[in-house]
Amino acid sequence: MSFKDMLVIPQHDVIDDTIERLQSSKFPLVMWGSGEIAELLYNILLQNRCNIDAVFSDSPQAEFHGFNVVSFDEICGKYEKFNLMIGHGLYHLADRFKMLPDIVDIYSIFDPYHYNLSIDKAFLENNYHVLESLYENLADEKSRFSLCAYINARLNKNWRYIQPYIESRQYFGYDFMRLGEDEVFVDCGAYVGDTLADFLHASNGRYKKYFALEPDISNASALESYITEHRIKNIFVKKVGAWDQSTTLSFLLDGICSKVMPSESPLKRVTIMADTLDRICGGEATYIKMDIEGAEMNALRGAAETIKKNKPKLAISVYH
Repeated sequence: MSFKDMLVIPQHDVIDDTIERLQSSKFPLVMWGSGEIAELLYNILLQNRCNIDAVFSDSPQAEFHGFNVVSFDEICGKYEKFNLMIGHGLYHLADRFKMLPDIVDIYSIFDPYHYNLSIDKAFLENNYHVLESLYENLADEKSRFSLCAYINARLNKNWRYIQPYIESRQYFGYDFMRLGEDEVFVDCGAYVGDTLADFLHASNGRYKKYFALEPDISNASALESYITEHRIKNIFVKKVGAWDQSTTLSFLLDGICSKVMPSESPLKRVTIMADTLDRICGGEATYIKMDIEGAEMNALRGAAETIKKNKPKLAISVYH
């Protein structure tokens, strides 16, 4: 099927009317979440003169912009009826609230990271030949379909187009990415060991080395506990970030979404050590995975010599 035939082009540019609906609502607005996405949404709402009235989280904490972050039960005790704004990326979790009588409506804003900067018909027209060339140069049908699903989601401001192409097997289980018994796996963004667990299963425990990079001390501690508990061998935990030079960086602590942030950011930050993969791994790597919330390009530059030398398999997150 051609690139043109795969596109679902709306007759008119789709406008997100969430703000207009919120402005006309008489019910309190409650934010669900207090992390990075909630911060982005808070600023968007503030810019559009929409006020939130309370904040709750599944893991209540001290405060969020002057609001005490409380439990959902506390919200229900305070308000008879209210609107709910999803302040995180796990939209499917909202299903558990849809039938509750307390909630008038559930809101989300399409891609708060790039608010009002999504693909529109003018962008598609101006970049059509580049996107078509990318489509035609992808090696397999699933990759081509996934690309078009992503474009359609942005054109129509609706993630439903891409839902069928979300793959639970992120890094393993593909014929073109088979693991060898001498694999040296480099896990940039090791978190608490989720990729490690998948790797051990996919490799049947046969590999040479596993470098796990996790600069978030809390995550790294949980990772080390997991390794100790399961007596996993040849795992090298590095509490540093992958970068293009040896340096220190300002780092946002936000669980699975922890990331490098500008030093002027108002969010809770710490200073972390960072270095190049060329140094961290000593030039060893047969497979490099990166899901590091926007630091991928810097990390790749810091792995240039290792990549040239070993030509490793690369699984790089490109959507940040």
